[in-house]
Amino acid sequence: MKKHSITIFKMLVAVAVLTVGLNTTFAQRVVKVDQGVGTLNNTIAGDTTATGDRVDLNTIYELSDGGYYVLSGSLEFGSIPIHIRAEEGSTNRPILIPGVDDGGNSGRAFRVKGNLTLEGVYVTNMDEKKGINKNLIRASADDIRIILRNCHIDRDTQSGIRIDNDNMKIYIYNTVFSNIGLTTDPDNGRAIDDRGNSIDTLVIENSTFYNLTSTVLRDGGGLVNHFVYNHNTAYNIGQRGFDFGQAKYAEVTNSVFANCGFFGQPPAETEFLRAVIVGDTLDGQSIVIKNNVVFADPAIATAQPDTVDAIPLYDAVTQKMVNDFNTGENMYTETLTFTTAPAVPTQTITSYYADPSTAAELDDGGGSGEYGGTQLPFDYAYANTSAAYAQSTAGQPLGALTWFDMYITGIEDDLTAPELPGNYVLGNNYPNPFNPATSIEYSIPEETNVKIVVFNSIGQEVKTLVNEVQQAGTYTTEWDGTTNSGVAASGIYFYQLRAGEAVIVKKMVLLK
Repeated sequence: MKKHSITIFKMLVAVAVLTVGLNTTFAQRVVKVDQGVGTLNNTIAGDTTATGDRVDLNTIYELSDGGYYVLSGSLEFGSIPIHIRAEEGSTNRPILIPGVDDGGNSGRAFRVKGNLTLEGVYVTNMDEKKGINKNLIRASADDIRIILRNCHIDRDTQSGIRIDNDNMKIYIYNTVFSNIGLTTDPDNGRAIDDRGNSIDTLVIENSTFYNLTSTVLRDGGGLVNHFVYNHNTAYNIGQRGFDFGQAKYAEVTNSVFANCGFFGQPPAETEFLRAVIVGDTLDGQSIVIKNNVVFADPAIATAQPDTVDAIPLYDAVTQKMVNDFNTGENMYTETLTFTTAPAVPTQTITSYYADPSTAAELDDGGGSGEYGGTQLPFDYAYANTSAAYAQSTAGQPLGALTWFDMYITGIEDDLTAPELPGNYVLGNNYPNPFNPATSIEYSIPEETNVKIVVFNSIGQEVKTLVNEVQQAGTYTTEWDGTTNSGVAASGIYFYQLRAGEAVIVKKMVLLK
C-alpha cells in the first residue's frame, strides 16, 4: 500500500512538472524592435538558435509608439508565423515603409507563406522615394491565416492583399485600406484580390475603405466558404463595392457604401456588371443583405459623360438571390455628410473619360507614410441626427463604428442569445477515460485566436484540435485518438487551451 501511494505521488509530481513546463513553453514571447533601417527584417531573420532553428514560433515582434521602420527588403520568412504589433499604449501607429536600395529598387512589404498577424501598425507600399509597389501583402501558401487588427494599409498599385493559394482564413477588424490602385488603370485598385483561389473564411468588420480605384473585394471565381462584411464604411470606390463570387454563406450588413462605382458603367460593357454588390449562384448558398446605406453624391452623375450609366445596387444574379432568400430589407439611400472626407472625385471622372492616361489622382488629404506625415487625415463620423445613426441590426450607426468610438454589440436581433462567458474556461473531457473518442468543451470571453493541442506524457505535441480565431462563446471539440502520424497508444495525455493570455492544461486517459 505504501509503495502504491509513493507511485501515485510521483505521478502527480510528474503531471505538475509537465503542466508547468507546457505553460512556460507556450507563453507568448515578446521581442522589442528598435526603429531604423532594416531593424525589423534583421530582427526576424536573426531570431534563431545556434542550430538555425527559430527560437520560438510563438513570438510577437513589438514596435515602438510612432516608430519609423524602413524595410530593407520584402518581409519574407518562409512558412514561419509572423506576429507584429505596436507596443501597448501606443498613440501613433508605427510606420513600416519599403526602403530603396543602391540601385533605386524597393519591394512589397510582405510575402508570406505562413500565418501573419498585424496589430496597430501603419504599412505603406509607397517607398521612401515615392515609388509605389504592387501587392502590399502577398499570401502564397495554402491554409494560412491573416489577421489585421487596428491597422492602416495604404498605397499600392494593385491590391492590399493578394491571394495566390487556396483555403485561407482572413480576419480584418478596425482597419483602414486607402489609396489603392491608379486612376489611369482603375481595374487594379482592390483591397483584397483572391485571383480565383478559394477562401475558407473572410471576415471584415468595423473597417474603412477609401480611394480604391476598383473594388473592396475582387473575386476571380473561387469559392468563399464563409463571408461576413459587417459595420464597414466604403467611400470613393471606383468600379463597384465588391463582388464575392460563389459563397456558401455571405452576409453584407450594417455598412455604408458612399460614391461606390463612381466611374459608372458604359452601356456596352460586357466584361462584368459594375454594381455595388455583385454575387454568383451556388447550390446550398445562403445570403443575407440588410441594413446598409448606399448613396452617391449628385455631382458624380453630372461629371460622367452621357454615354455612361449610373451603376445599379445589385447585378442581376445578386438581385435574384436577394429575391430568392427574401433578404435586402432596410436598405437606405440617405446622403451622409462626414466630418472630413476626400473630395468627391469629379475631376478624376472628367479627366479619365477625356483621356485615361491623364486621369487626375484621388484626394488623399495629404496622407503620407513619410516620417511625421499624417497617416489618417479623414474622419467618417456623421451626425447623430442622421437616420442611419441608429439603423443597424443592434440600433447602432451604420458603417464603421470606430468613427463613433463604439464597438460592435451584436449583428443579429436575437434577444435569446446566451450570455457570453466572463473567463477562459477549459472543461473536463468526457468521457474520461475514453475509447475511441472524447469531447472537450471550452469557453472564451472575447474574440481571439484559440489553439487546443494534445500532448503525450513526455510533453510532445501529438495533435492540434483547434487553431483559429473564434468569437466569444462556448465551443466543443473532439479528439478521436489519432495523432499527426497515426493512432495514439493507450496512456495519459494532456490537452492545452491557449487563447488570449490564458494557458490551461488538463489531463485525460486513453484506454484500449
